[in-house]
Amino acid sequence: MSKRLTQSQLDEVLQKHEFFRAGRSGGARAILQFYDLAGMSFRNKDLSQVDLTGSTLIEADFENAILDNAVLFGCDMRFGNFKKTSFVKADMRGVRVDGAELIGANLTKADLRVGHIMEKQRTGEYQMKDRHVESVEMGHANFSGANLTGAMLSGTVAMNADFSDAILSQAQIKDADLRNAKFEGANLEKVNFSGADLRGANLKNSIMVGSVMEFVETSGADFSRILNEDPAGHQVDALEKPLIEMIDAHVMWVLTAGAEGAQLDIEGYDLRNTRDLQGKKLTAIKATDCIFVKLDLADCEMQKAVLDGADFRYCDLDGADFRGASLKGANFSRASLRDANFSPIIFEGEQGDEPVSTTLEGANFRYADLRNARFIGAKAQEVDFFGANLADADFRYANLTRADFKLAKMAGVQFDEAVLEGTVVKA
Repeated sequence: MSKRLTQSQLDEVLQKHEFFRAGRSGGARAILQFYDLAGMSFRNKDLSQVDLTGSTLIEADFENAILDNAVLFGCDMRFGNFKKTSFVKADMRGVRVDGAELIGANLTKADLRVGHIMEKQRTGEYQMKDRHVESVEMGHANFSGANLTGAMLSGTVAMNADFSDAILSQAQIKDADLRNAKFEGANLEKVNFSGADLRGANLKNSIMVGSVMEFVETSGADFSRILNEDPAGHQVDALEKPLIEMIDAHVMWVLTAGAEGAQLDIEGYDLRNTRDLQGKKLTAIKATDCIFVKLDLADCEMQKAVLDGADFRYCDLDGADFRGASLKGANFSRASLRDANFSPIIFEGEQGDEPVSTTLEGANFRYADLRNARFIGAKAQEVDFFGANLADADFRYANLTRADFKLAKMAGVQFDEAVLEGTVVKA
């Protein structure tokens, strides 16, 4: 059973550690092996050389702390605040850091290799302790979903580490050993990989605009479907008319029920360099497999639009209207969708109101901000998240009346204050 300290007891230990670092009398190195320190504050502390082996640091606050040469072997650091924290030459083998904030953290020469916790038995022999094995995939460092913007990882040993869906934009990862590391879906914009070893690494579906790849070993690495400076589909310049003119013609097509104008069909186009789309009326457009990454699409009207396979990662979609849209396999990872509407759209028919559901089959909402969004089923009709990835999505204050989550991935989803009347979570 892990040992637990109060904040005041911890502060006393850290005060003695500061005296130890300063060479003052009464000082003592902080050795906190296998402690439960979840939620504790270490903010602005000089924790160089501290030993936190195997400790639980979930949601702990280490902002602006110094952990140089610290032992963090096997620590559970999920959802912690490590903004501007220094980890120079820290022993971080086997740590779990998914969901943590590491903006501006310095991990230069940190050791992120595979690690296993060992416990001494009564017989004097050592046996592997398995309490972290399942959560860190046999000891691999897990930075999945972590924010490492501007982090310094040069020279890091991170074989088999998991950086999937992490934000590493502008990070320095020169001369790092990243063999078989996972970067699938990660934001690697302007990352400097010079001299790194990426053999066998998975960079599938990552964003690599401006990444520096000089003298990088890439044998066996998977770079499929990455987004870099090259067009990822048809170019907007190839359209027969300027896009804005085509949108105006589309609006006329909608207003006149097809009598005038023309329906907008931009299937497979890369729109990343397009501007001034916020608030546009895009009802019933055809945009299958379209690339919208990082665009401002706030308050756009996309009712009944065909958006299957569209890439909306990092988009501002606050207040967007997706009622009745087809969004099979669409990617909303890390998009802002506050106040967006995914409810069915209602049409008046001869037999009464006819709801048309929004299709969300296989859509990816991982780490998306869906606060106050609406997914309200119509009458007996449910909003179906069949096969959708909702891991770590934020549905706080959202209206999910009659939503069906039976076959969705839901690890880490936040539902605080959400309306869940009639919601189905398990079969």
